[in-house]
Amino acid sequence: MITNKLIIFLSLASFSTGAENSERDDTMNKAIVAFHAQGKATDLDHALLLLNTKIKEMTLGQKAEAYISFASELMIIFDSGFDMKPPEIFMNISPGIGYDSGTSPSAIADPKIRADYERKIADNQKNIKDARVQIMVRKELEKIASACALMLNSNELSLEEQKKITDMISNGKLHKRFKATALSRLEPNKTQNQAGEVNKSK
Repeated sequence: MITNKLIIFLSLASFSTGAENSERDDTMNKAIVAFHAQGKATDLDHALLLLNTKIKEMTLGQKAEAYISFASELMIIFDSGFDMKPPEIFMNISPGIGYDSGTSPSAIADPKIRADYERKIADNQKNIKDARVQIMVRKELEKIASACALMLNSNELSLEEQKKITDMISNGKLHKRFKATALSRLEPNKTQNQAGEVNKSK
């Protein structure tokens, strides 16, 4: 028999889990934003750790949905033009004639040359950070897309789950390369057979 105390306990436990998930999602999103701003791998690793913790007790279909949602968050910082026009990066910046590359800005007396040199250094550091972010985002998106492809091809998914996840990928704001990889293992014949089996069982 379920007592009132047990009902209250279960309700509180459910609320606690929901609150924890919401807090985890918020922290995960903040980690993605921090990664975009600073380009630190530790921030992306933190977001991925939170994702893996979140999906631990999920069904396969729920995991696929969580992966797709995470990929959608990464797409916010995805630069589609990066492949075609990667930023120019220099190991050392030259202040100009009469100065060695890598000279400290404080060693340059001319304020105009120093200001221009500091701007070049800042631009170069931004290019390095942007390149790191875009390369890592692409790497993670490819991993997630490959994972989704395996999940979609699993017999653990029902026809309804498969269709829902396929629609999320096809209609989501995801890069075309992600969509192609995620749907690459989907077998049309298998889907049709599943549909036939469902109809027979009715």
